[in-house]
Amino acid sequence: MARRPIPGGTKTRLVPPLSPAEAAALYECFLQDTLDQARHVPHVQPVVVYTPGKATDYFADLAPDFDRIPQKGPDLGARLDNALTHYLNLGFCRVAAINSDSPTLPLAHLTRAFERLRRGADIVLGPTDDGGYSASRARRRACCERYA
Repeated sequence: MARRPIPGGTKTRLVPPLSPAEAAALYECFLQDTLDQARHVPHVQPVVVYTPGKATDYFADLAPDFDRIPQKGPDLGARLDNALTHYLNLGFCRVAAINSDSPTLPLAHLTRAFERLRRGADIVLGPTDDGGYSASRARRRACCERYA
């Protein structure tokens, strides 16, 4: 789940002490770190679910090796559900959603989440340093081995 870094539109809770441009630049660093993390999860097709919808070119340049779809829905819960459901409906068995500003989320957590889904868990929740959570979801199918 990603947002195009725009001064005054990203990481606004950090302003002040940061300027709007500094907050956007920090978020872009977090975003790049998170994309690099996702590239290293074994046997996974990484996806950027982005906003705003007109940021297609930005994310195509930033993550050409990722699938990319715009976020849809009035709030974060709906946007998460739409993204997860979209890929489950495409035939992926296991999908995970992580935010784009958790550069300290260990790669081992992501790898373990997919392993637990593969072994039969319907959902995997994990903590994040900011007090939030990460979530992964599975759909049971006899012959699916596609991950997003």
